[in-house]
Amino acid sequence: MNLRPSGYEPDELPDCSTPRRSRDHRLRRLVSPDNPRGRRHFPGRDTLASMTDGTDPHRSQPVLSDSCSEIVITAEDRAWVTDFARTLVDQRLAACVHVIADIRAIYRWDGSIYDDAQSRIAVHSRSALVPAIVAKTDAEHPDLVPCVIAMPISSGHPAYLRWIHEETVDPGAGPAAG
Repeated sequence: MNLRPSGYEPDELPDCSTPRRSRDHRLRRLVSPDNPRGRRHFPGRDTLASMTDGTDPHRSQPVLSDSCSEIVITAEDRAWVTDFARTLVDQRLAACVHVIADIRAIYRWDGSIYDDAQSRIAVHSRSALVPAIVAKTDAEHPDLVPCVIAMPISSGHPAYLRWIHEETVDPGAGPAAG
């Protein structure tokens, strides 16, 4: 079943308000004779099965799952959440941020129960950067007590977890550039 609209060209960008690259940009850039499927740092299924010792045989580096976290932040203003997500990535405090635009929060505040539309982000970062993300959120968030919770990532794709480390600032290296 072909899900692409008729006349679709892989190099065309969709006409939308924010610029987006097509999914095919990764394949065009990464396909090579040594890597005909266009995969970057992602071993095959047979190699994944051999990773029980916590190392990636292609890189011989330990898998860093216990040093990565997902930080959840919510706010009522969708634009603020989206801008804040971009700032976290720009400043290398996050490798990736998933923006979930429409959620509903039911909570008790000052003796009353509220039912509000909100937006949520899931920030993928180093665990060592959680205090910096919490401090930045506290300083910039419109709420008096912002919802910010961090959960350690106990497991995941070794290459993805390593990528989180490669794309975020090393907290021991000084302040984040931005």
